[in-house]
Amino acid sequence: MTFAPLSAIGYLASVLMGTPVGLHLEPSSSSSAHFRQPSGKIEESAESIEFTEGLELALQNAAVSKKPIVLIFGAVWCASCKAFRADTLPAAAVLERADQFEWVFVNIDREQFLAREYGVKSTPQIFTLHYSGRKLQQAIGNLRPREFRAFLDTSLELADKRAQPGADHPALGSVLAEDHTELTWSPEGYRANSICYSHVGYGPFDIPSQSPNALFRLSPRPHTPSTLTAGQTQVRWNENLTNFWAFKQGEYRLDYGALTSSLGVSYGLTDTVQVDFEFIDFRRFDSVLDGVTNTFHDIFGLDDSDREMVPRGENVVQFGTVDSRDESVYSDDFAVSVQHNVTCGTEDAPAFSYALTARTNVASNVERASGTNLSLGLSTAASRRLGDESYIYGGLSYVWNGGNEPLDLALEETQLSALLAGEWRYAPRSSWIVQYLWTEAVSDGTAPFDKATHEFNIGWKGEFEGNYVFEISLIENAIVVDNSPDFGFHLGLSKRY
Repeated sequence: MTFAPLSAIGYLASVLMGTPVGLHLEPSSSSSAHFRQPSGKIEESAESIEFTEGLELALQNAAVSKKPIVLIFGAVWCASCKAFRADTLPAAAVLERADQFEWVFVNIDREQFLAREYGVKSTPQIFTLHYSGRKLQQAIGNLRPREFRAFLDTSLELADKRAQPGADHPALGSVLAEDHTELTWSPEGYRANSICYSHVGYGPFDIPSQSPNALFRLSPRPHTPSTLTAGQTQVRWNENLTNFWAFKQGEYRLDYGALTSSLGVSYGLTDTVQVDFEFIDFRRFDSVLDGVTNTFHDIFGLDDSDREMVPRGENVVQFGTVDSRDESVYSDDFAVSVQHNVTCGTEDAPAFSYALTARTNVASNVERASGTNLSLGLSTAASRRLGDESYIYGGLSYVWNGGNEPLDLALEETQLSALLAGEWRYAPRSSWIVQYLWTEAVSDGTAPFDKATHEFNIGWKGEFEGNYVFEISLIENAIVVDNSPDFGFHLGLSKRY
């Protein structure tokens, strides 16, 4: 069976781009005043409001201009916000008051900490502030032009009273429009200060290809969009224990166990750029999972592929003239990646990121006949929310590998991989995840390494106190069994600071 990765990615793109974000509307507070939508149409102007970049700069400008501030919290996926910016803000009645305020818009997906500080529960949520920074009024929802004009006029009156000597700070007024989007949840704990939380969940398992290709070099894997913010640090540890069996009389036999361990640290340079450092250790040894694999095959009635012809628990790699039975085969790599989280997505489009990776082999007892230890990679990925509880992820990775010809095997210089994953967040801090990783063949003409790999993972991620996330999954092959892990387990633990 053949697999067309570009067709799969094309289908994925259509799903990612075409499914709107579903949001649950919760009951509104009965203590807030509701506005009815006016039936008359307000004349619009060709002018537009000039927004300041960030609240801090708006406060600095206001301290000089002595103007009150209009602070608008919204999100790119929020339909009510889109209508407010398209219909209300350009209206002539609003623009007549625009130059009497400093204006700032805050995307809650990018500035979750500020949104939490202001207690944002719905979008759009609008605050007017005295130039000193103290709150004057708040409004929630898509106010129509006449309603918003009245809101601005009242805020100017409150600002004037606040400026008078000896004046008390006025009580915060609050109004609520019928058309608003309530947040279904706000991340806490591990994701308390997350960016892009609307379209990014806990994410896929961080598992590179566990195929026999790993005997010679680590395979590429896409870096999916991240929720790490500026100044945050994330430490992660992963263990992948796998069993391999591939046999063809007179041609090859792969019969061994492998452990891939990794320790990584990610740091948010900004809210859009992060840097990752990772150390990866690969070891080959006796096939310790033979008994588990046989039991699994027996339970599901799967063929053992001539496994009964050889003793259990061996460590053998045979192909062509190569016969390796070394019990201490290992390889250590160090990788550095820079990831740019380009967008958190919109109501119609997914979150998107890309990453550049440089990797070098720092220790190995696998001889390389030629080439350099350096590998360079580029990956792109997208993710989006489907409804209130699910996410879908997709990505591509392309790597140029310098190292070549280990164990007399000529390797391809470049390699492509594709990832497709789904996440069901069935509870606020727990998710089930299913993912599929396709990786291009590592060699041309040397079986079984001349076949693409197809690997499936199904497992669980859960968050615990102290900002820890634990994950566990099964690793299983599909489609081309001779060049994919026969069976395995993945364990991982992450913590954010």
